[in-house]
Amino acid sequence: VGLGRLLEADGGHETHAYGLPQLIVAVGTVARVDERGRPKGYLQRTVEKSGVSTAFPAALDAGVGEVPAAVRYALPVRMVVMNHVPGAHEEFEQLRNKYAQHPGAEFVENQDRLLDPYDRMPIPDDFNNPDDVPGPRVRQQTCDVIRLLEHCQERSRYLVLIEDDFPACEGTLAALQYVIRKATAYRRHWRGVRTSFGANGIILPNLGARLSPLIEYARDQIARRPIDHILTQWMCGNSLQQPRCSPVRENFAFRWNLFEHIGFQSSLRETGVAVDVTPRCWEPYGDLLWSVDGYNELECPYDDMWPCFGKGITAIGDHLDLLEVDKFAFHNYWIRVALEGNTLDVTLQKRTVPLLFSFEAPESAAASRLSTPASRVHSFFYFFSFGSSSSSSSIGSGAFFSLIYPLILALLVGVVSL
Repeated sequence: VGLGRLLEADGGHETHAYGLPQLIVAVGTVARVDERGRPKGYLQRTVEKSGVSTAFPAALDAGVGEVPAAVRYALPVRMVVMNHVPGAHEEFEQLRNKYAQHPGAEFVENQDRLLDPYDRMPIPDDFNNPDDVPGPRVRQQTCDVIRLLEHCQERSRYLVLIEDDFPACEGTLAALQYVIRKATAYRRHWRGVRTSFGANGIILPNLGARLSPLIEYARDQIARRPIDHILTQWMCGNSLQQPRCSPVRENFAFRWNLFEHIGFQSSLRETGVAVDVTPRCWEPYGDLLWSVDGYNELECPYDDMWPCFGKGITAIGDHLDLLEVDKFAFHNYWIRVALEGNTLDVTLQKRTVPLLFSFEAPESAAASRLSTPASRVHSFFYFFSFGSSSSSSSIGSGAFFSLIYPLILALLVGVVSL
């Protein structure tokens, strides 16, 4: 995540004009060196790469009249970088000295490191480990993530976890804001949103003690699963009291990868996914994940969040204060990514209205009278399906009408079948 860009977001403020509180970008790091003992440079690229730009909000501003003003916003951000092996990370020390005076950056040492409590367990064979039983380095990573979460707990409204070799892609900061708002409009309470693969790009609510049950669950699972599996199980509904995924989805998956893997040297195991086949920026990544947290393109081909409206989400904003629903007007849009030559174009697409049925219009003068009612029906269905972008309270009204949508649709289908 480009630190200079993050500092522009004014990390010292707790909330901003639209009431959206602060986000912490939490980065855990350990030293990695080349064959000559020199730093690999992963952490520096992750911290300093200009992967967060104003291109995304600028694109929204260009659509004044088409895109509601409530779509345009900024999010106060703070980056927390934790070195898990104090005194043995030259690259961390250099960056900490360089950004010592910046209020939007915090470089801390894991002084009270939680050590692997299962260090006497047999070491699994990385080349023959179908159950993904964690070895000592993988278990230690889980312990380190626990300490990072404890350090950041209750210090922001939301937190996004990344590793030190996953720099943010262009437009990530704006996309994270978009994703958080969308998830909040879909569900009053959610456990997490995935925006990348592995233990990266996972957005977690961080108000109050929201992280405490996750921390307790992770401690219980240290010897059973790697941290990325633990996070997946937690987001889908697992807990100390509930060993299975919840039947009601409490997690979301964003369609496009927002963090790019640059590490050629694993800090955990000898095997892993080759870097040259991992998803790049703004590419789909759901095929690398379990079905419970990977984006389902078959169910939601014209959307960017899964579950999506009509597939697990039956109403938008029905739990929101009607005075606040204008903040969610961007739900009339979704992010589309297309390859044009050698360029990836990331665009905000207006939603299309689903076609119920069609038939040939009668060739008579009376047919002309159908134009106005037909256009009204079209607008009506668009209104209560997704909300009208011309009304500041459209999403709230849309949520209200969504309650009667199935009944009206059933009646229409019944009339046609007659």
